[in-house]
Amino acid sequence: MEIRIIDGRRATDRAGAAELGDVSIKTINLRASPKHRDRYGFPAPLTTEGRREWYPIDGDDGLEAHFRDRQQQRAEAAAAATTTPHGAPDWLYDGDPDDRLPATDFYRAANLTRGAWNRYVQDSKRDWAAGRDGYLPKPVDEEPAPVKGKIYIFRRWDVIDFLNNRSGKGAGAGRKGGGRPGITDAIATVRANPGIGPDALADALDINLASALYLLRKARERLAAEAQ
Repeated sequence: MEIRIIDGRRATDRAGAAELGDVSIKTINLRASPKHRDRYGFPAPLTTEGRREWYPIDGDDGLEAHFRDRQQQRAEAAAAATTTPHGAPDWLYDGDPDDRLPATDFYRAANLTRGAWNRYVQDSKRDWAAGRDGYLPKPVDEEPAPVKGKIYIFRRWDVIDFLNNRSGKGAGAGRKGGGRPGITDAIATVRANPGIGPDALADALDINLASALYLLRKARERLAAEAQ
């Protein structure tokens, strides 16, 4: 990790931030972009030299504080997940169904240890390679990890649906998927029946009421945006 002293403060570039936070450079590029920086609470650069931005490491507005805050948020999310082991925790519903979530969010929401998660990934890889869900839902993307291995990226709705439908006790078994309904199914259903309610949508898509409420709200938001 390259470190420079800028205005009396230790600073590093995006590659250094990825190493410091043990995340991929794609994750840093997303968080550091002007469009998303406020959403993620990512530090503003101290200076830009050429195409390299340099970010403070220390202090309340630095990278160390940013990653510490993100770890705290994940810890709180994991604690919330333990109170609803058989379903998706409330915080997972805070976003669009098509949002892309890293595996760390998935296995903490599922109240899984890293070791258990890795076993489930291994059990799913053959199905993923064949283009279908395995023990875990098929990722929508993958990124190289900073040191070795891969970081899997999942669609928010796939995570919610998996958690709401898995079998077993606590953080137990997953299930083979392949036919999960999603936001496109909800939109099609609402288009066909604009006055449909959450109970009817739950029956139509064979999902639970919490998921139906979420998809119904998002479907109507999408349709309203398209109508503008």
